[in-house]
Amino acid sequence: GLVKKAVDGLALTKQGIVEAASKVRGMARLRGEGPFSAATINRRLSVLKGAAKWAWKSMRWTTENLSPYVVLIDKRQERVRSTVIDQKAVVKLLQNAPNFETQAFIAFAVYALMRQGEVMGCRPEHLGRGIHLKDRKTGTPIVLPVVRQLRPYLKAIPLKHHKRTLYGWFEEARDAAGLTGLVYHDLRRSGATI
Repeated sequence: GLVKKAVDGLALTKQGIVEAASKVRGMARLRGEGPFSAATINRRLSVLKGAAKWAWKSMRWTTENLSPYVVLIDKRQERVRSTVIDQKAVVKLLQNAPNFETQAFIAFAVYALMRQGEVMGCRPEHLGRGIHLKDRKTGTPIVLPVVRQLRPYLKAIPLKHHKRTLYGWFEEARDAAGLTGLVYHDLRRSGATI
């Protein structure tokens, strides 16, 4: 996606890789919310670095390994997210959600500690005595308990809108609730503390 935009049209040379890395470092968010965090930029630079090494080692497209010319941002500049909200803020967020599906999108993150991809992939057959997830990020299947606060939202599964649409609605609810800066993954962290 975004890394591809940085390398489009550039030559597979030292100068091309350095220029692509510079473009990645200069990328900004689509909604004008300022620059990406150092961690996000480093993830994208790592993709570029890996592609450069792959082009040399596996494909033999270059005579030189160009990956050392992709320099990551100093790790000390990375910010570790620690944003959490309390139950009162969760209720306010749910009240400001524009529709029931967005409320469910939020509730599954907070009350089941599910990642965005897990919520989007959840199907009625995964629900029963708990939420049965086979494809967790860790690769380990798990059964999540259905707590009382989550029960009303089970009927929203499967979610019908695209994840970007739901995320946009989440951002609207977040801003209306006065919780600017909150990202979807913060909901999982918050749920773990509630």
